Amino acid sequence: MIVTANARLSISVKTTLNPLTNALEIKSVVLPIEFSDTITIDGFNTAFMDIVHYTNKALHVKEKRIIDEALIKMRDKFDYKQNFSVKIHKNIPTGHGLGSGASDATSVIKAVAHLAKLKLTPEQYYDLAVNVGKDVPYFLVNKPAVYNLNK
Repeated sequence: MIVTANARLSISVKTTLNPLTNALEIKSVVLPIEFSDTITIDGFNTAFMDIVHYTNKALHVKEKRIIDEALIKMRDKFDYKQNFSVKIHKNIPTGHGLGSGASDATSVIKAVAHLAKLKLTPEQYYDLAVNVGKDVPYFLVNKPAVYNLNK
């Protein structure tokens, strides 16, 4: 199965200081953009674990961890037997706030759920996404949004 994982663009950022907690609150208006990574996901039954491979070196160290985290949390929660090979071809620059790792994780979650024939509800997708990373739930909806970075 081949899927794409698009980037997002923050077009407005507003920061305010919360007088009760003295914490900086950050809100951003974000838009999905047609700039994407390509992900190939195949199921196999011969290995003992999922395999994640990047076809090029345009990778931020944290990015592989979020994909691994998504796969581990899915397996822990839904206990499917099939293993998956995930090949990611990076086009989105990493580490620049475009959401490339979160977008890749969301696309992997959706593809694995489909290939493993999991019938997940929107709530199950959201619970899984929020446990993988704070940016991951945005890509489930993938529409223009006001995004609160503190929640």
